[in-house]
Formats: sequence, structure tokens, C-alpha cells
Amino acid sequence: MAKRVLSSPPVYTLAAWRRRRRWHVSLALLFGVMVLLSVWMADRMGVWGVAGADRARWAGRWVVPASVGRGPVLQFDDGTQVRLLGVAGASNGPEEDDMAPQIRAWLGGGAVRLHFAPGATRVQGMPGVLAAYVELPDGGVLNERLLQAGLVNEDRASHHPAAERYTLLARQAVDDAERAAKNKAIRRPAP
Repeated sequence: MAKRVLSSPPVYTLAAWRRRRRWHVSLALLFGVMVLLSVWMADRMGVWGVAGADRARWAGRWVVPASVGRGPVLQFDDGTQVRLLGVAGASNGPEEDDMAPQIRAWLGGGAVRLHFAPGATRVQGMPGVLAAYVELPDGGVLNERLLQAGLVNEDRASHHPAAERYTLLARQAVDDAERAAKNKAIRRPAP
């Protein structure tokens, strides 16, 4: 049998180590730039909710809504639709259009300001529709007023910073309605 010659491990010189190191650093930097570029593009396209361009255009500016749609959804002149964050449809069923005159009265033909919650600006099942808190001309929040009046239900599926407050407002509206019905029944004169 022939004797096997064991080869020694390769000898790494400082120049070889620097070349390998430079190559690894270059790949890491290229990967980092590609990740940042893809995150920026995804934000511009609105993958995570409101696109950065839309948020910059709408957040904090006073704009006049063109009409009040179903849901409740505010529609603006440029075709943008904004759904109220944290509220879901009418609480009284098919009479959803009953809330539109009340919303118009609160708006008073004035401008509103949109406030977006972080991570809660996408409306599931409604592509292209923004979700926001709507500040009224008098400083109130339209989302909360609708809940307090009992015109809408809270949206338990959406996660936003004011979710707990909206749950309490919805419960308070139900309690107020029950109390009003009870008082009305007590005050009704006997025939």
C-alpha cells in the first residue's frame, strides 16, 4: 500500500484575507442597499397601507370632502376615498343612509383633517381606500361622534391605538339608548 501524503491547510496571506474580506463587505453592502431600495419602493406603492406619498399629501392638511358615501366613506374631488378608522357600518342595519345627513351636518360644508394611525391605514377588502381618523372643523373626531350617537358599530377587526376607547364609546352608546328607551317607557302616560 502506498503511503498517503497529507496536505497541509492552505496558507492564507494577508492579501488573500483582505480580498475575501473586501468581497464579503461588498456583498453585504449591496444586499443592504437592495433591501433599502425595495422597502422604499414598497412604501411608495402602498404595500403596507397608505403609501408614503399619500400620507404626505393627506396627513394634517385641511381638505373639503366632496361627498359622503356608504360605509361611512368620505369621497374627495380627486377620487380618493377615506374610510373612518375603527368604525364599521351602520348599527341600525339597512338604514345606513340615515347617517349621511348627520355626517353632513357635522361637517357643515367645512374642511376636515385626516390623521393616520401607524400600521392601521389599510382597509381589508377595499383596495385604494385609506383609513383614518377624521377631525371635524370644530375640533371633534367624526369617528367618535358616530360611535357616541350610536349610528355605527365599532370595528373589532381593525387594530388601532384608540380601539379600547372606541369599545367603551360603543358600550356607552348602547347603555344610553337602553336608558332612553326605559325612561320613555316610564314616562308614557297610561291610556
